[in-house]
Amino acid sequence: MAAADKNLVAVELYDLSISAHKEDRFGRVVTGKSLNEDDLIKIAVRRRTDISPAVFRAVLDILFILSSNSFKCR
Repeated sequence: MAAADKNLVAVELYDLSISAHKEDRFGRVVTGKSLNEDDLIKIAVRRRTDISPAVFRAVLDILFILSSNSFKCR
């Protein structure tokens, strides 16, 4: 069995100076990696879905075509 993938999120914390509580902070999520369509398909397949990679690719292609056509109509 392969090692489980771990999802990591980096958050930069900042003091919330307008708060009455000195321990109040807000955070900004920092991304370190961008994902392309193939990465998203691989993640979905690794999570043991019943949908094949070919079906995912077809759906993404259809969505791309639909979104491209919607901009042309306006």
